[in-house]
Amino acid sequence: MKMLQIISGLSAGGAEHFVLELCKQSRLVPGAHMDVLTMSAVDEISYKFKEAGIEIIAPSSHNRKPLKAFHALRVLFKQPHSVFHAHMFHACIIACIARIFRPSVKVVFTLHNNHVPQWHRQLLLFLTRPLRHTDIIFPGLKRKWFQKKDAIEIPTGIDFSRYHASQQKPEVFTFLFAGRLEPEKNPLYLISFSKSLQHKFRFHINVAGDGSLRNELEQRIKAGKLEQYITLHGHVNDITAFLSRGHCLLLPSLWEGMPMIVLEAAASSLPVIATPAGSIPQIISADEGYIGDTDQFPELADRVINNYSEALTKAESLQQTLKKVSSIDAVYAQHLKVYSH
Repeated sequence: MKMLQIISGLSAGGAEHFVLELCKQSRLVPGAHMDVLTMSAVDEISYKFKEAGIEIIAPSSHNRKPLKAFHALRVLFKQPHSVFHAHMFHACIIACIARIFRPSVKVVFTLHNNHVPQWHRQLLLFLTRPLRHTDIIFPGLKRKWFQKKDAIEIPTGIDFSRYHASQQKPEVFTFLFAGRLEPEKNPLYLISFSKSLQHKFRFHINVAGDGSLRNELEQRIKAGKLEQYITLHGHVNDITAFLSRGHCLLLPSLWEGMPMIVLEAAASSLPVIATPAGSIPQIISADEGYIGDTDQFPELADRVINNYSEALTKAESLQQTLKKVSSIDAVYAQHLKVYSH
């Protein structure tokens, strides 16, 4: 069976890394083959796909946006794949249009989060429901009216064997923020968080990620004289080094799907402080992490720092829970079942 993963671009987000994990897993299963169609020239992690021997089909970098979408549609007409798995809105619409002309193709759709504020996008997703075979939603995300009524819950997944807890941590308590510097990830909150702790603890925040809010975040760090507390590392090729050097993950997101960084933190036995966004309350219980609104983060950080042994116990419990449901081999098997039926 040949499957084509369709995604808007290859930025360093969780959805893109999850596609990578699915494709890598397909290489281990006889009779299964996955390729990737990217609809834009956005490219931060294509080298990871190439290192894994995964073929990437991409539009010309000289094409304008409408032409890239048209090129992607032309590519889909020619592909021999029997399954198109579309990730996020634009990929879904292109895959559904292609199915009108190739009715034998099975279209599977994962939105990755349910935050779709634009009414016209909601309407288009609703109207294309008959063209989709299956919608996949993450556990804990309520099905929206524009998703198929028989949507299937499948979690995201990672290869837990790639991550290890480090016994050697920095002397200064180190938080990690890992994600795109975009409004939904709420990176600007790190300014007020740092100010609330700077006179209480010795701490540092490593920020791994890039995006449209980087310049504003840099300016606010300088204006608040917080350079000694926050370091911006930009896009990083390997997050495992930052996970192993950190004491605690901060996730102040405004909205989420099922963030891979939570799985990666759990795999690294790293305690998590997060907002109750997306699937987070579903995958982290009170015995496995620290969930609260951002105005509770300073108090939660105080608890983690002053009772780090308890925080580590919670992290280890979370690791054991997620290993059972989010190991990539189990998650891939669930996807393969959807593709096959």
